[in-house]
Amino acid sequence: MPSTPAGQSSAPADEYAFRGSEATKRRLSDAAVDLISHTGILAGLNLRKVAEVAGVNRGNVYHYFGSRQQLLRHALAAHWEAALPRLTEFGDRPLVERWLIGMRDLSAPGALRWTLLTLLAIDRDESVDVMPLLEGSIDALHQDMARGDLDPAHDAEALHIALTSLHRGYAVFREPFSLRLGVSVEELDDRVGAILRHWLEAMSAAPSADEPVG
Repeated sequence: MPSTPAGQSSAPADEYAFRGSEATKRRLSDAAVDLISHTGILAGLNLRKVAEVAGVNRGNVYHYFGSRQQLLRHALAAHWEAALPRLTEFGDRPLVERWLIGMRDLSAPGALRWTLLTLLAIDRDESVDVMPLLEGSIDALHQDMARGDLDPAHDAEALHIALTSLHRGYAVFREPFSLRLGVSVEELDDRVGAILRHWLEAMSAAPSADEPVG
């Protein structure tokens, strides 16, 4: 059997092709997200510019994705999947601390993450789970109940949806809100965080009789 020359891999040619295609698709996806973050969603995607940023021929866009829309969907989904590990970092923290950290983890990539997920939901793209890590989040709320941070009478699923909606909405509108009020985003974070802390600390008590429970 002939040996493989030193420094060369024995991987088959089709494996090289697969790796190359995946790398090209990733470069195009990253380039698309980068352009969106700098030019905005409504400006649209300039395919020539995407290919230029990715360092590939424009024809690769149609070869790998078929259309501008498919590239956009793939780019948004890839960006979201890459962000998932970040969402698990604070899962074992107490209720108030966990959500206050999440509210402050809204750097430009964080805000873009939720904006892109919103677009995927509006586009009814079923390739991305709009409630990732749902089971783990509900488990964390049950741990909050066991610690006494959250009364067991509260509806854990509804609470998670309410908090997630607040977090995502604030992520998308945080900077426009701060501009409208004429304050820094840091000051707005402090003010909104104080309200959120008050709400969450109040959740240690049972809901009143006229509140729905799970």
